[in-house]
Amino acid sequence: MSAQLIYDLVPLASIVTYSDGSPRPPERHRKKLAAWENRNGGGRLVRKQAEARVGSTTLPASITLHKGDYGSQGTIVLRVHQSFSVNSDLKFSVKQRPAIGSVLVLDRAGEDAELVHLAANRAAAEEWLTRHGYPNAVFQQVTAETVAADTVEGDGSMTARTSETHVVETPGFPGVSFGRSADGLCVALVGEHAFAMAPARDGRHYLVTGWRIRRPMAEWTRSDFYGHAGELADEAAFRAHVEQNALHQQQRAGATVYAEGVAAHSRAGHGGFHLSAERNRKVHDMLRANGGWYEEDCHWAAVPQAFPQLFTDFEKACAETTIRDWYPDAWEAIHGRMLEPGQSY
Repeated sequence: MSAQLIYDLVPLASIVTYSDGSPRPPERHRKKLAAWENRNGGGRLVRKQAEARVGSTTLPASITLHKGDYGSQGTIVLRVHQSFSVNSDLKFSVKQRPAIGSVLVLDRAGEDAELVHLAANRAAAEEWLTRHGYPNAVFQQVTAETVAADTVEGDGSMTARTSETHVVETPGFPGVSFGRSADGLCVALVGEHAFAMAPARDGRHYLVTGWRIRRPMAEWTRSDFYGHAGELADEAAFRAHVEQNALHQQQRAGATVYAEGVAAHSRAGHGGFHLSAERNRKVHDMLRANGGWYEEDCHWAAVPQAFPQLFTDFEKACAETTIRDWYPDAWEAIHGRMLEPGQSY
């Protein structure tokens, strides 16, 4: 996801990684490795700063990660932070959100406050504060509602509403259920795939996804959703995406083998495609993977691009978007034209 999505949707204290997609240089190339490590790493999200004006200059909103501490014998002498503009070209990923029940210790009140400590509970936070000099510190407990509220506008316009669930039947498919969550989000269920329309800052909305939520829709909250699948214009766009996903599942239903030499693999937490040597030679050379393994996060898109006849319309559309956003040079080579500014994220 983008830095803008991290700023809009991800709560403080989350563990976030970032990458430019390039391979790690060998250890012997010290300068190249140092440059690579500056654009590939991770840390804990400790601050979000809104856009600001300094004289005639506008500074874009930014996020700050705490990457580590250095010291000896229990004394920290250097604390390493790295900030990123919301316009950063890097790709970000959320590896862990703060545990429900934990307490954030912020250096002051306000939206641009900095996280200085994450405690297991309030008692631990209070004990930590007695040993550290933050006279204006405030506590913020992490709850399911807190995680959900991270995306809600401050004017309180998104309040919980009465659940209103109905079923829209898709021909040849058991159905698509739409409704409202406990915190007022538009939600939907297709099989075991859950979707929600999450509000962000500046009036925007994003599609977020979940899996196997074992409760009624009326009890769902924002914290049940962990995947992000792009921006939504309005509720009609949300419904269209959900119904498109239902059609995709209908087309894919019962299929376990794509074709000879094209195998899908799935393991706990990860998966992807493996192509035979013959099939792999047909993948565009700017997308081809040595060994024929294409992981599911983004590189998988090379397979539908090479063999569109094996995939659903939904999968092909997702692959097209993924290549455009993650491999813009390859997209331009495939299509024979340049991307305009803003067409690739």
